Amino acid sequence: CYNKRMKRLKKTRLLIAAALFAAGMIGIAGYYIFRDLPQVMTAARDGFAHVWRTALGAATAWIPFSVYEAGVTLLALCALLWLCKTIYLAVRRSFRRAVFRRLIPAAVAGIWVWALFLWTWCAGYYAVPFYDGVLTGGGVTAAQLEGAARYFLAGANEYAERVPRTGDGSVVLGSLRDAARVYSNLSEELRLPDSPAAPKPMLYSKLMSSLQFTGVYMAITGEANVNVDCPAALIPCTAAHELAHARGVAREGEADFFGILACITADESLLEYRYSGYLTGLIKLGNALYRANPGRYYALAAEYSELVLADLRREGEYWARYQQTAASAAVMSAYDSYLKSNGQEDGARSYEQSADLLAEWWSVTHGNAGAPN
Repeated sequence: CYNKRMKRLKKTRLLIAAALFAAGMIGIAGYYIFRDLPQVMTAARDGFAHVWRTALGAATAWIPFSVYEAGVTLLALCALLWLCKTIYLAVRRSFRRAVFRRLIPAAVAGIWVWALFLWTWCAGYYAVPFYDGVLTGGGVTAAQLEGAARYFLAGANEYAERVPRTGDGSVVLGSLRDAARVYSNLSEELRLPDSPAAPKPMLYSKLMSSLQFTGVYMAITGEANVNVDCPAALIPCTAAHELAHARGVAREGEADFFGILACITADESLLEYRYSGYLTGLIKLGNALYRANPGRYYALAAEYSELVLADLRREGEYWARYQQTAASAAVMSAYDSYLKSNGQEDGARSYEQSADLLAEWWSVTHGNAGAPN
């Protein structure tokens, strides 16, 4: 009687596992079938995925540390223990028992995590851009790049004088939670959905620097994680970039654009965010202008203030300490492949697309005005 009950229980478990596995696979297959339909992906991004991001962002925002970092650490330890025990069961007891009791549940969980990640995050790569209808996202001329770069240079030179600094001249980093306020002044046409997510300082910031990352948004926990070991001048704009992700902006160039735009239009009391936005935009536009017309770039660079040049030197000196290693090259190669597999043809270079968006935005909204308000 006992043996019959155990057999029925095992059969029931297998049926449940098979049903869950099949449901997860249907979700994955559905994503790949419909991902080239922008309307479907936009509905997913602005519907289910938005609810998911908002709920998780609200659940983790009040926690002072990064749940993502803690989860990754715990998951790594649990995975190691799970693997050791699975090998032990397979070798010392029963391979069949190891498969049915440990590998199948892990496979089902993995399939569901994959399906959720695709629909709650990757759908955004194929959705209609948030700037659609306002900007084209097409190419711009060297003259537009120069005009926008001069606009951002004027802002950077101005706010470099006004931003709080330490005794050695470094920018003082305010509260990362102030980043949630920078999106309130975006124009109605470029308004992003609200999000309760709050930027979290990363405990593993030095590790992130060694891997050439300044931040990471994790859709599974709804958190915007920021590397706080780098020089403070660009950290506020990094926080705004990650919060753009929290609002559903998946493409890196678009997230850069919205993060920079949110910072330079932020309340005047958020001086470090304004300066960070202008400085980050200047870097992006300066690099694009140099590629388009080196002569125009050098003429522009001659007008950088001493404070701006000092902040750029600090940034360069910091990252010079983290030269590319085999580990960071492997991680960046994997990240490049990940972006390309999600419709970002330029891979890791897709961040550079923010310069074209900024130049087009400047052309549309400011023309030859030149100086910030």
